[in-house]
Amino acid sequence: MDKLKILNLARMIAKFSEISTDKGTLISDGELAVGVEVFVEVDGELAPAEDGEYTQENGDVIVVAEGKVAEIRKAEEPENTEETVEEEVVVENSAKEKFEAVKAKFEASYQEIEANIYAALADAGVYGYLLENGDDYAIVSEWGEDEKEHLYRYAISIDENGYVNLGEKVEVRIEYVPINEPEPEPEQEEEFSSEGKDPENKQKEEFNEVPAFKDEQNEETNAQLSLAEVVRKIRNK
Repeated sequence: MDKLKILNLARMIAKFSEISTDKGTLISDGELAVGVEVFVEVDGELAPAEDGEYTQENGDVIVVAEGKVAEIRKAEEPENTEETVEEEVVVENSAKEKFEAVKAKFEASYQEIEANIYAALADAGVYGYLLENGDDYAIVSEWGEDEKEHLYRYAISIDENGYVNLGEKVEVRIEYVPINEPEPEPEQEEEFSSEGKDPENKQKEEFNEVPAFKDEQNEETNAQLSLAEVVRKIRNK
């Protein structure tokens, strides 16, 4: 009796190891290990497994060569998701703590400068509301004697201790201008004649060329006359 028949008979008596793979069920005589013969069932009979790679459900790969297990490759273990998440949380919390620390320091510094601006305004006898400020300016809303609100821009300087010194004060206003609105073109001056003379002088010259008047020219009329004087002389002639 050949070996396959013996195995088939033994399979009926004892349960061989059966391993589910992507290419069907592998059957081994005993525990699966390198060097162990593996078989597949064909038409109810056992036949040597073809050479190749067989992937199990757990990801392990069984390499078969010449009907035997040549290699068993374990599946790569997935990264520990919990540990990865924990690390990400730690990094995120660390970044958040740093941001909050910088934010708190900035807010404290800003509030200190704001308080010092109010102190400088009070020292100057100004009592208004601080709308905004930068490193070198402060916009203040003040109530004027005309019982109207006025906006002023103060030039400021901040010393190393954070104290504020007030500088030039200029009244300003708030304007809302559409971003896409084109800027108005500069107005052009009225063009004069090509000779650079204005229209009134040109009319004077034209009157001086009238024959009836030209003959009456004397030292007095040689001087440049106004347009009204020229008209009056012609009418009285």
